Amino acid sequence: RTCAGVSRRQPWGRIPRRRDVKETATDKVERLSLDNQRCTSYYVPKIRNIERVRMLESKNIDSARLGDLCDIVVGMPLSRARRIPESSSGETVGVITQKTLTADGIDLEEVSYEVLGQVRKACITSSGDVIVKLTTPYDCAYINSDCAGLLVVSAAAILRPRTRSVNMRWIAAVLGTPQLKGELRLASIGASIQMIKKSGLANLVIPVPSVEKQEHVASVHERVESFKSSCRRSMRLADTFLAASVSAAAFHNEDI
Repeated sequence: RTCAGVSRRQPWGRIPRRRDVKETATDKVERLSLDNQRCTSYYVPKIRNIERVRMLESKNIDSARLGDLCDIVVGMPLSRARRIPESSSGETVGVITQKTLTADGIDLEEVSYEVLGQVRKACITSSGDVIVKLTTPYDCAYINSDCAGLLVVSAAAILRPRTRSVNMRWIAAVLGTPQLKGELRLASIGASIQMIKKSGLANLVIPVPSVEKQEHVASVHERVESFKSSCRRSMRLADTFLAASVSAAAFHNEDI
């Protein structure tokens, strides 16, 4: 088999290539496609941020970069946390996995408890934090006292308030909107797994209304999340009751 600038395949299977080989049409298309993808991932989020700022200004709504409002801490790789020094026996820590962080918030039933050695204190959740999943579908959740003390892995990031003028429940609520999830999707990179970088998350422009409006939305968000949590518990109890009833009727000939 021969092609431009490439000699015939040698018996040992090696194809010697010359240094002065010209770029083929296929190579040029691939290079331009890659350049276009890099250009799109770099410029499109910036242009969208400018458009969003102008749109919010037209409606007299203040806005700010997420990185100016919150400190962003990317989670710790779990493989590094599992390294236990010889002088230590490790400690049992709850880990927030992909199944733990869902669109409905933190599912405590899916928390994985492991014996870990080297744990960064900055990657441990505390009350008032907000967790954002860095991969699709970019779920986020507000951390209350029940979810404090858990380790966040590298597939998520922790947001901590930098200023008192922002309510973290408002941040969790607005990050869950379809508009901002779409912006995160545009700013993400990767072919098979779409992932948002820390810089892309920090450059996200979000609306910042008055403190009173933030507190009102935060109270509604808290009540809805509490209702959803009680619904999840009721569904688990219903599933347990149904499985036990069918098992008793099928295998023990009992009435239900």
